[in-house]
Amino acid sequence: HGAPALQERWLNHGTDLRDPSRRSVPLD
Repeated sequence: HGAPALQERWLNHGTDLRDPSRRSVPLD
């Protein structure tokens, strides 16, 4: 996994809906 890349997706999409375990990402 590219964690930094995933974080960018979280910033762009709110959460990475493709990974249910990642829904815990803060939605600011």
